[in-house]
Amino acid sequence: MSPNRIVATTIAAAAALLVSGSAVSAQSAWETPMLLAPGSPEGIGIHLVDPEYEGVGALLTWRSAPFPVGVGFRVGLFDGARSDLALSAGVDLGGELHRGDDDAPFDFVWFTGLGVGIDDWTVLSVPLGVSVGWSLGGDGVAFRPYVAPRLTLDAYLGDDDGPGERRGRDEDLDLDAALELGADLAFSPSFVIRAAASFGGRDAVSIGIGLPGR
Repeated sequence: MSPNRIVATTIAAAAALLVSGSAVSAQSAWETPMLLAPGSPEGIGIHLVDPEYEGVGALLTWRSAPFPVGVGFRVGLFDGARSDLALSAGVDLGGELHRGDDDAPFDFVWFTGLGVGIDDWTVLSVPLGVSVGWSLGGDGVAFRPYVAPRLTLDAYLGDDDGPGERRGRDEDLDLDAALELGADLAFSPSFVIRAAASFGGRDAVSIGIGLPGR
């Protein structure tokens, strides 16, 4: 499948699910927000995240190289949906679809990953999406906004009833969609302010900083 076909298919499927009002379980997802923009910095990220269903939590990320090169890891700690402690962890990776040029200044990358959220249920989630971004500025300061639609397949593990059964369906799998808007404000390669908001079935907002990992 060509890069353009991948982008078009992902955006169309995510838009269809967003319009249909797909729902996710009442707990935060490990990949919300994804925080994967073209050129997202390597190193350590420290973020405050406010998911729709839980209290404000802390998210720690680490990337081996600027995205989409390398691999990223993350772990999060949140107030649970029912006042218990919730944990999330995951790994992400991606690849380049198009590098911006004079005719099309936007960078296109794809991303996916694998992670788990532990709260009311243990949920194994696999996202697939595209991120479109561009870079503005100069003189040591860069502003990098991005938009990233994605689809996520959730698998509910264990003996507890998942949200499918609570809706009257005997299902352990759920397909969800989200649209993420975000931006990086880089004052140098070693210090970046990052903000993002995810909409759809996986609402959350975050703000954080990126620091060098070595």
